[in-house]
Amino acid sequence: MFHTRRAPLMLTAIMVLLVAPCLAAAPKPAVFHVAVNGKDTAAGTAKAPFRTLTRARDAVRALKQKGLPAGGVTVLIHGGVHRLPAPLVLGPQDSGTAQCPIVYAAADLYQAPGAIVSRIPSPSPSPVISGGRVIKGLRKSADGSWSTMIPEAANHKWVFRQLFIDGRRYIPARSPNVGQYAILRGTPPAADAKDGGSVLGTTTGTAKDRFVFRGKDLQPWPNLSDVELRITFSWNSGTFPLKSVDAQTNIAVLGGPACWELPKPGMPTNSYIVENHPGACDAPGEWQLNRETGELKIIPFADEDLSKAEVVAPAMERLVIAEGVPDKNQYVEYVGFQGLSFQHAQWVLPPQGFSTPQADTGLGAALEFHAARNCAVTGCEIAHVGRYGLMFGMDCSNNTIQHNHLHDLGGGGIRIGTSDRQTYERIANHHLVDNNYIHDGGHIHAGSTGIFMAYGRQNTFSHNEVCDMRYTGISLGWTWDIYASGTRENIVEYNHVHDVMRVLEDGGGIYSLGLTPGSVIRHNHVHNVGPIGHGIYIDGGSSALLCENNLCHDCGSGGIRLQHGTSCITVLNNISAFNGFGLGADSERTNIFEYNIVYMDGTGTVFYDVPEWQTYNKIIDYNLYWRTDGKQPKFLSFTWDEWRKKEGLKDIWYTPKMDPHSRIADPLFVDAAKRDFRLKPDSPALAMGFRPLDLDNIGLYGDKPWTSLPSKCPIMPLSSNEHDVRTVLPSDNFDDAQPGQKPAMAAVVEDVKGGAFLEVSSKRFLSPPHSLRMVDAPGLTYYFPHFYYSPGLTGDMKLQLDFDLYREPGAQFWSEWRNTASYAKLGPSIWIEKDDQLLLNEKKPTGVKLPAGQWLHFTISDGLGRYADGKWDMKITDQSGKVLFDGRDLPCGIEFDRLAWLGFVSNGDAATEMYIDNIVMRRTDQ
Repeated sequence: MFHTRRAPLMLTAIMVLLVAPCLAAAPKPAVFHVAVNGKDTAAGTAKAPFRTLTRARDAVRALKQKGLPAGGVTVLIHGGVHRLPAPLVLGPQDSGTAQCPIVYAAADLYQAPGAIVSRIPSPSPSPVISGGRVIKGLRKSADGSWSTMIPEAANHKWVFRQLFIDGRRYIPARSPNVGQYAILRGTPPAADAKDGGSVLGTTTGTAKDRFVFRGKDLQPWPNLSDVELRITFSWNSGTFPLKSVDAQTNIAVLGGPACWELPKPGMPTNSYIVENHPGACDAPGEWQLNRETGELKIIPFADEDLSKAEVVAPAMERLVIAEGVPDKNQYVEYVGFQGLSFQHAQWVLPPQGFSTPQADTGLGAALEFHAARNCAVTGCEIAHVGRYGLMFGMDCSNNTIQHNHLHDLGGGGIRIGTSDRQTYERIANHHLVDNNYIHDGGHIHAGSTGIFMAYGRQNTFSHNEVCDMRYTGISLGWTWDIYASGTRENIVEYNHVHDVMRVLEDGGGIYSLGLTPGSVIRHNHVHNVGPIGHGIYIDGGSSALLCENNLCHDCGSGGIRLQHGTSCITVLNNISAFNGFGLGADSERTNIFEYNIVYMDGTGTVFYDVPEWQTYNKIIDYNLYWRTDGKQPKFLSFTWDEWRKKEGLKDIWYTPKMDPHSRIADPLFVDAAKRDFRLKPDSPALAMGFRPLDLDNIGLYGDKPWTSLPSKCPIMPLSSNEHDVRTVLPSDNFDDAQPGQKPAMAAVVEDVKGGAFLEVSSKRFLSPPHSLRMVDAPGLTYYFPHFYYSPGLTGDMKLQLDFDLYREPGAQFWSEWRNTASYAKLGPSIWIEKDDQLLLNEKKPTGVKLPAGQWLHFTISDGLGRYADGKWDMKITDQSGKVLFDGRDLPCGIEFDRLAWLGFVSNGDAATEMYIDNIVMRRTDQ
């Protein structure tokens, strides 16, 4: 049941304590049998097995009354699908002892205590412990859909939000079928939702439980509380029932508040999908349950015969509940689960909805352990669940989670600890999470992580493979403030994390949050992290942490990043290759970066792309930097020579200088193009003291059927609703707003007192009834008023921006695409001067004058990612269609390859007006 390979000595000792006495004496355990054709009135023998796990548990309890046998007790569960009528509940009375553990094991895979299951068949080991019910009686309709009546589900008696057909997760009926809707604007917290007047566009605070939607995205459907919105924020998501929809004001009210304001502060909008509204079931792979009548409708993915398929819906959230009573010093102890497949666990949406700030920390699991010590889950499968797979919460210690396969997860994989602040003794400690394969998660709760530890100490996370997650792979720690929570001395080593951050942003392959003294992140391989994710992300408040001997490559944002608030971090002997940036240190506190290799191509940078750190009290030395094109890289905004002259804070004993012994040289990888990062013998990195990474012992270990399992589980395609959920392409004709409001999904900068402002207006428009009016005034800076979008577009794409502009005589206009919110790395830029002259990037004249007093149409095209070539196109026509300007291959910043800022500025110093209408940005490469 246990395996100690690479386990720390303390954990090894704990496991030996559990199993060695039984092995030394070699007594045979008492055995009970459970089979699907058994009877609970039987004796529980091999020939007369019990029917249910609960009956076997009770038999163990009765046996314990007489005293545990010398070898403990083993409950052997035979093949087939064991459908639970209720969760298996274990309390302190169900505990074993160090000498005599109690084990629930697959009969065909059981091995003696002290040995781990040598194989995990895929996809479904036998036996299966299921919390689902089989749905029968499906009949095909003329339109190709299938349906049946489920009396148990009528009148909301059984509401399920997942459906599995022959083991495949089907899609809850939703709209839109492709893409997402977007919150148009917020509404004040105290709004009574009776009007959509201008106050909605000018308030500084917005509600958490209501928002203004666009057009007819939402409707006041019947049974409105059965309609649910799944809202995506930046690094988390939430699901909420609808409470009301006002078709006049376009204000929707949720069943309860989200964890953020709507839209989330700092974001122009939040995207969302609508689930379970009438008529939503209209696309292949969708299903819908009428919660009033109990009718289930399914549209197959293909021309499938569902009459012969196994259709299962989960009926309970938790399959196993093991819970001690710590206040009475009573724990669940020395209980093990071995070689079992746990499937079909439900998720129940609370009436007010569900959202938590990060990592779905309020989400439970299919198997939950609380106040449990010296327990083990080994060689098991957990699949087709709605929350996390497995959780060891508060008051848990010395437990082993090893050699398990967790996949098709509504939430995440494994949870250790909670985010509840407790005493040092109560937080989760001394767990071994080792050699687990966790993938295909976040189907319902996109912000869940493969492995999540909140508050915890002395835990080890080793040799796990985590992939195919919408958010972070492995997440450790909690709290953004500087709080000594007891989190410390956790080890994250030899993990293989890849293909994570596929949907959300601001996370990473491995993520740390909060104070964590003595913790180590080492010998991990992290790669193929999404476009707005990092390889290793050491976030706010993390301190006294060692990050060494890791390989991070092909990570969209950056390799290894230290976020604000971090301090005393040592980043040592890592390889960061083919990432957006190599090392990030946007923190002013003292940290160490030594003996690292940063290998860049394209527009990759050495450091996180900021002009300059606040201070330079960092120890940065003995690093090797190289660009594949041989060009000298920039160090922040400095050349190599300028950088090495920079100094940190002067100290009595020491004044740090930047990279005094570092070099710019090719590290001579064996084959970087094929991602072989072994070093050739003559590598300059070795001469500088870099130690070769141990890449052979990373990830899963064991026999071939186990270690080859990932090769048989390809990364699953995202659904049609999960692409680019963080971004909404700017699109506004200003007709979904009231006069006086501000533009939706855009940030506004104005000086109302000075007379420079902008507002939605019916005074002039090209397409009725509104446009955006921009009013300028004399005596102000040249940047009032203006508005901008933050599209956050990265990756390979071609874009086209269209808009219409009307300038009154003397009005000056400026529009620009930017790589960042600052002025660096500019894309297309245009100016129209007060004398009507058209200027391009760097105010280069074109010799063209654009007439004021009429509507002009602008079409601008440029590419991002691999389509970025420092060139762009623009065409300007008047209302009659006459071409006023047609420029091809216009030059812009050669490093412009992503769109973070799109601005429109009234750039004059006079009392003028201009109007903008029909802003539309779209992709042209799809």
